[in-house]
Amino acid sequence: MAIRRSGRQKNQRLEHYIRDSERRQQNILWPDSRAGGRAADNFLWNGSRHPTMVQRTGGVIIGGGLSCLGLELMSYSITGRSLLVGLIATVFCYAGLRITFMAIRPRKRRNGGLE
Repeated sequence: MAIRRSGRQKNQRLEHYIRDSERRQQNILWPDSRAGGRAADNFLWNGSRHPTMVQRTGGVIIGGGLSCLGLELMSYSITGRSLLVGLIATVFCYAGLRITFMAIRPRKRRNGGLE
């Protein structure tokens, strides 16, 4: 026999859901968005133990874009014989490859193996 929930319990669950939703949406304004930006930077440069599919996809897109830009600048520096553009291209390639690697590297298990 299933236990019925009273109307009061349903209202409490609804209120909890609304409060949780409001809390999650607070980070779109300036002071709170800084924390979200810091978390994104941390993921892109240091990786994450358990990244979501959205984080992985975003990392691959951003890293791939930076790598392609770096390769394009590198080809321009070779044909134009510009050392400064070559150095800038190297920085873009490094950043793009690092971000892409952080996004696609295998996850670590808690016991030290790979997932």
